[in-house]
Amino acid sequence: MKILHKTLLFFSKYTPFENAEASSIRTQKILWGILAVAFVLRIAVAFYGFTDASLLMRPDSVSYINPAKAILADEAYNTAPGSYCPETTRTPGYPLFLSFCFLLFGENFIMPILFMACISTLTVWLTFYTARFFTKNENIQLLATAFMALNLTAIVHSPLILTDTFFAFFTTLQLFFFLKYLKTQHLKNLLLTIVISAFATYIRPANMMLIFPLIVVILFQSPLNFKKYLRHATIAFFIFMVLITPWMCRNAICAKVGFTFDTITGTTLYYNNAVAITAKVTGENSEVLREKWAIEADSAFACDSMYALPAARESYYRKQAIVKMMEYPVTTLTMFFRPVTLIPDVPTGLELLKVTTTGRGTFDVINREGLFAGIRHYFNGNYSVLCAFIPLILLVGFTYLMCGVQLFKTLFRGEGYTLLLFAAFAYYYIFIPGPVSMPRYQLPALPFIMILAAMGFQTTWAFIRHRKETVATGSAR
Repeated sequence: MKILHKTLLFFSKYTPFENAEASSIRTQKILWGILAVAFVLRIAVAFYGFTDASLLMRPDSVSYINPAKAILADEAYNTAPGSYCPETTRTPGYPLFLSFCFLLFGENFIMPILFMACISTLTVWLTFYTARFFTKNENIQLLATAFMALNLTAIVHSPLILTDTFFAFFTTLQLFFFLKYLKTQHLKNLLLTIVISAFATYIRPANMMLIFPLIVVILFQSPLNFKKYLRHATIAFFIFMVLITPWMCRNAICAKVGFTFDTITGTTLYYNNAVAITAKVTGENSEVLREKWAIEADSAFACDSMYALPAARESYYRKQAIVKMMEYPVTTLTMFFRPVTLIPDVPTGLELLKVTTTGRGTFDVINREGLFAGIRHYFNGNYSVLCAFIPLILLVGFTYLMCGVQLFKTLFRGEGYTLLLFAAFAYYYIFIPGPVSMPRYQLPALPFIMILAAMGFQTTWAFIRHRKETVATGSAR
């Protein structure tokens, strides 16, 4: 880790870390202690996964593994080895990472686990440097880092064969460079932000729409330099489109699925979001509803030859999803605000430690009946296993409370620009998944939330001390 630290310092003129040596020796020692704890926790939770890879798998995992194997077997990005069918459901960022691991270390998941533990720890490390843009207080910087290191969801998702931990690292790096751009006003930092943002989009297409909040944040820097920031925003949008358009062209020309970045958006809207909204209103079981709609779609495809093209089927899913969601506009709007995304992912931790099992439809119960009904369903009355996780669960609740305190302070003081940053780099990632929300979707938002939480703790502590001093002064009189 120290070698990595020195390497990053060597290239400091290209990164936001040029003041890394300015920290006190005490701060550096505490920082490395926090990072050590973070790494050990992420390895510990993956202990059984080193010998039983099935614990690391989720329903989506195979859709990343097969294209990774196809890259090695066929030297092409296909759905599976030997299929010769271009992969369009998943973008290539994470499968390329897996293929790199498989190429160097064989088709096992030991190295992906270790790499993801390192990447998750690096995200913790980057949180420390991000906090420097908000406060000069090293204790608050360390507190934000500790909050991130001990976040339960970040810990338990580190070893899973999913994109979230990998994605969160690059979204955090994206945040770093954007904050550096705001501080220095150097266009190169904005360009680095956009390049990283585009790469993160290749890992998860959920990052694609972030360019629009970024443009808003750029334009609102100062009304006195609007023309300058309009130029910066235009350049940012142009560069972003230049970086993502080649993949859209590849999908249109090679895969015949239309000028689109991926083909999972339509099916996700249709089979997940629209199903969840309809099930919420009607009370139907989402699995039954999903099967019913699948039959409807297959019938429509069989009756019209135009649906022989994948692009037409993707268009059908998108249009039908919008029609079905617009039948219940109020419910649709309210279900895009999903605080359930922020709950700590205790179930994944318990599954990794072989205490419970997955695949019991818990999130369907949560979507239909609420959080507490989902908890009862998952644990089936056996709440004793929660005890080991209580400290980390309480810590998560505390960080959200402190984040709320800081947001209230920001609102009260009229610091609208900080709220814009929060909307772009935290709320966006919570909002964008829509009605079907899972705790892992919060990972890209966590660094910003943890920094605000640390600042909120500082605000609360200062308020308590002030009250004590006021009381003490009054008593002396």
